[in-house]
Amino acid sequence: MRLAPDRKDNPPRVDVARLKTDRENWAGAAGRGNYVRLLADRRAIYVSIDEMADSEGMSFERLTREMVSAFDHSETDRLIIDLRRNGGGNNLLESQCARSWCAVIAGEVSTS
Repeated sequence: MRLAPDRKDNPPRVDVARLKTDRENWAGAAGRGNYVRLLADRRAIYVSIDEMADSEGMSFERLTREMVSAFDHSETDRLIIDLRRNGGGNNLLESQCARSWCAVIAGEVSTS
């Protein structure tokens, strides 16, 4: 970002650097917008869903299996589902996924 002077007597423009957010770093490390990340220090599993479909080399089924596997192999008690970059569309699909995930996590449905 560059800041411009608003008058002639102001100093010249200055480059301003912005640090990347944790989420931006995580997405960069994953190489895609749909991914699962264990936040052990927060006892949470973070799931980023940019698309409610297969995308960027990650099938939605694989994303779900990774999420469930993270719960099975960690000491977590929180689930964060980040839909901020999801463009929307079929809200029924999203609510069905949420109900299905809750059932899987609660052990009511088998993942095999």
